[in-house]
Amino acid sequence: EVCSAALETVITPESVVIHVSPGGKVFNNSWARQFAQNSQHLVFLCGRYAGFDHRFVEKYAHHELSVGDFVLSGGEVASICMMDSIARFVPGVLGNAESSACDSFEDGLLEAPAYTLPMNFQGVKVPDVFFSGHHAEIAKHRRREQIKRTAAMRPDLIQLHWDKLSRSEQRLAESVFKTGRR
Repeated sequence: EVCSAALETVITPESVVIHVSPGGKVFNNSWARQFAQNSQHLVFLCGRYAGFDHRFVEKYAHHELSVGDFVLSGGEVASICMMDSIARFVPGVLGNAESSACDSFEDGLLEAPAYTLPMNFQGVKVPDVFFSGHHAEIAKHRRREQIKRTAAMRPDLIQLHWDKLSRSEQRLAESVFKTGRR
């Protein structure tokens, strides 16, 4: 009753109420984009320890979402993760609106490795292709590295998107699966 009374003071007909719970559907970029584009007022229900009475959740929550297959003492930290992810899709939040288009998961895979200065870090150089000025070759290199990295770190994502990969990309992923090296 206390939670219900408190929630009633902040929700409006436009509110989207999200119950943050390890038992919810797994939050991802699709959820983040959907909330950023379609929701003006988000309310996060963050229970502690055992959480909220099921009847309360059933009455008020539009969605029950989790940040992964683990349990936290409360939903506050998980909701902050969700808020940050959602905010990245709100126009004007990122300095460059195109930035999120190259992030991990945008095409279902992890992003390619990033390189910054210095050009030589403790004997390891930035790949030469980045200095070639040949944008098509740079894009090919990034795609190969994206496939290799995803195959090594998240083979579940490669399997999920297998049919979208070219035959050469599939062979590259298979090579990583066999050797365990990217």
